[in-house]
Formats: sequence, structure tokens, C-alpha cells
Amino acid sequence: MQRIVRRILVLIPAVILQALWFYAMIMWLQPYATYITILLNFAAFFLVLFIINKRDEGAYKNLWLLVILLFPVAGALLYLMFGNKQTGKPLNRKLRKAKENMPHPIASDENLKTLLQFDQPRLASTYHYLEEKTGLPVLFIKSCRYYPLGDDMFVDMIEDLKQARSYIYAEYFIIEEGYMFN
Repeated sequence: MQRIVRRILVLIPAVILQALWFYAMIMWLQPYATYITILLNFAAFFLVLFIINKRDEGAYKNLWLLVILLFPVAGALLYLMFGNKQTGKPLNRKLRKAKENMPHPIASDENLKTLLQFDQPRLASTYHYLEEKTGLPVLFIKSCRYYPLGDDMFVDMIEDLKQARSYIYAEYFIIEEGYMFN
């Protein structure tokens, strides 16, 4: 809730600034409106090119483009404040911190790597890439259990958590907030 209130409090001044800009254009800047419009159009053009060339999700980019085209001053201001965020940086910080706090480093399966380099070099290359990007080794899991529903897994999961000694390996397709995840 606090996050929503903060966003609204930032949005209100941007909308007021846009309204004041329209008022100033009508009342005082009318003789210079052509020059100002050309200048703002160039600035908006380069900002739009920047957004289009960014490696972001299409819907995210389209939303910002729509906001900037409808409200050039407020939209550009809001984009510069909120739209150009690097979401990977906080995640990398959390991963680095989690890796530092691991009590025992997970040993990589060297036999698997050697076998894959000769038998399946492309798969070995993929494993190497994953290890390099995540900072964690790719492990050969000797056994696993599939649960079509998360509820079916909880009894076994609690038992496995009690028996865990150094780390827990779990792979999920979908994670939702709830009792077990929290």
C-alpha cells in the first residue's frame, strides 16, 4: 500500500507540471510555440528511439511510448524517474549475498562436465554458460520426484527440509506467495 501511495505522490506533481506546461504554452509562450514544439519533438523523437532500442519487454516499452506521446513533458519526466530502471542489479546483489552466506560451497560435478565435453559439446557449453551467469554449478541429480500439484509435495518437502544438512535443491515452474513459500 505504501508503494502505491508513493507512486501516486510522484505522479501528481508530474501531471500538475504537464498542466502548467500547457497553460504556459497558451498564455505566455504562444509567440515561441513553433520553436518550442520543434525542439520538444526532436527531444521526444530521440527519447522514443532510445526506448525502442532498449532490450525490454514489448508491452513495457509500448506503455512508456504511449505515456510520452500523450503527455510529452510529464511522460518524459516520469520515464526518466521510473522507466529506466535496471531490474537485474538488485537481483544480482541478492544472489551474490545469498552465495556469500552459503555455509558450504556446492561442488560442481566434474565427471559430468568431462563426459559432456566429449559426448555432447553443445550441452557442455550450455552448462558452462549457466554456471558462469548464475555463479552456481550445474548439478547431476540422481533422483527426483514430480508433483503435478504443489499441495501433493508439502508432506515430502517438510520431511526433506528436516533432513537437509548443507543445502536444499528445489526447482519450480511457478511460485506464488503463500504459506509454504513464505
